[in-house]
Amino acid sequence: MTRIRLADVAQLRYALYRFLAASFLYPKEERLEQLEEAIGILEETGTSLQYFAFYSPWQRWADAVRQFHPRLYELTLAYTELLQLVPLQASRYLDPEGWEQGRVILELEHTYREAGLRLSPNHPLPPDHLAVELEFMAFLCQQESQAWAESGPVSRLLSLERAFLHRHLQRWVPLLARKAREELGTNLYRAAVEAVEAFVIHDGDWLDLIAKLAFSLPTARRTVGKGKEPNGLPS
Repeated sequence: MTRIRLADVAQLRYALYRFLAASFLYPKEERLEQLEEAIGILEETGTSLQYFAFYSPWQRWADAVRQFHPRLYELTLAYTELLQLVPLQASRYLDPEGWEQGRVILELEHTYREAGLRLSPNHPLPPDHLAVELEFMAFLCQQESQAWAESGPVSRLLSLERAFLHRHLQRWVPLLARKAREELGTNLYRAAVEAVEAFVIHDGDWLDLIAKLAFSLPTARRTVGKGKEPNGLPS
């Protein structure tokens, strides 16, 4: 049985969160080049990535990026349609009547500050935008990777990641995905939304598993065996 370093898994999750966050920003030529470069780097992990249950939805979106990169105009039209039909802000799903939008945003700002981050007043996206929330998870994953590599404390980071997924992304991304399936038809950004949905659901499962190992089995804190648990994730 081969072994996977938990620092490497956290770094892989960091890269995936960053890739997915960038997927929901305006598709400029430079950004698409960066996305394709990220896809290539992620695919180099091949043997590790394919063990995760979200791999197939992620691969569909990666293939779409490559296919439409040379047809930037079509990609721009698809992105415009996405914004018109499917809101990318959490408050639109967690508070559809608009009564508590401020509460959702204030809670997110508080969460970001607790982690040592603060959005710039000049930042173009609101705190509850999908890309911002995914970037926040990427930041936490990077911190986790460093903690595993340096034998530092990871329990607080794992708790922050799990709490953010359960309280935020896992609550509203499935609603976003349902809206995308209802409204987007053959729009290629439907694949992007479905990739995010699959990833945040299964990443939550992964974190639950790793948290149990980290908290109850101190001797197994740095590596895990590469097999499959019943939920389809590597263990």
